[in-house]
Amino acid sequence: ISDRELQLIKRYDKQDRTLQRSLLQEEDGVLYVRAFFSLLRSIASEEVVQYVLALLEDMIREGGARSVALLGAAAEGEGSSDASAILLRMLQRPDWFTKEKAAVVLSNLLSRSQDPVAATGASTSASASAGLKSFVEWLCTELRTPSAERSERTEVTCLSLLLKSGQARQIFLRASGVGSLCARLTPLHGTQTLYECCLCLWLLSFSEEATEELCQLNVPKKLVEVVGKANKEKVLRVALMCLENTLKGLKAADGNSSAGESGGRYDKVLAKLLECGLGKSLEVQRLQAHTDEELLMAMESLEEQLIQGVKKEISSFD
Repeated sequence: ISDRELQLIKRYDKQDRTLQRSLLQEEDGVLYVRAFFSLLRSIASEEVVQYVLALLEDMIREGGARSVALLGAAAEGEGSSDASAILLRMLQRPDWFTKEKAAVVLSNLLSRSQDPVAATGASTSASASAGLKSFVEWLCTELRTPSAERSERTEVTCLSLLLKSGQARQIFLRASGVGSLCARLTPLHGTQTLYECCLCLWLLSFSEEATEELCQLNVPKKLVEVVGKANKEKVLRVALMCLENTLKGLKAADGNSSAGESGGRYDKVLAKLLECGLGKSLEVQRLQAHTDEELLMAMESLEEQLIQGVKKEISSFD
């Protein structure tokens, strides 16, 4: 690494977080991040690599969107290194600490690269696309065969950032990741992992192809179980929104198909939700006096659809 990069690293290292944030907010704040990536590219020492990755993860956690923007800027323009390629190489190291930190940093970097407002340049887009494909495929492999105890939680967190992109959703589908993700949908998980798992499924429900697979894997029934047991608003909200969006997608697909208006996938899934007790679960959740506006809107939409479903069943029986 250059003398200038070494100087920047020494200036940043072991300072209190207030000063570190102040340094990153300077006009040349991006140079600090580039220095970190230069160190990762040049140094083989496991301890140094782990320390730098921990610094980058801490920077993201403390600085939020500002730090993620610096990550993106460090990966672009003159003097940049191929940050995605460097982090992807870190995923091949044997120790889980390095893999976990690299995955967290890479997911934040690539989620910004997929933002059409943030991304710049055709070459950057091409590089990000190649990195995205490799990373999503690695996450799918880890979901199927976890290499560490904390692996599952990390993969779900990373996917909750990446699946906001339609391109990432397509790669995830092609890599057969939906089944492995759905197997993690259980109320037995901690609140944050359960929330992020539901968030991933909600993001996938914007894809017609993914929606069909979710229904084949009985995800609506599993979501009803989550709704019945959820004691945190954020978990309940995203589970309800996933159910609502799944029904919306099925209804649209039925309307565009030649199968006709009755007996379509929408009606079948709605009947399944009635059978699984979604109506009762919603009644119980109503007693909790929730205040989240999106949650209440999703609840009202599902209640109305269940009512219409009951009316349709009675009409068919008659």
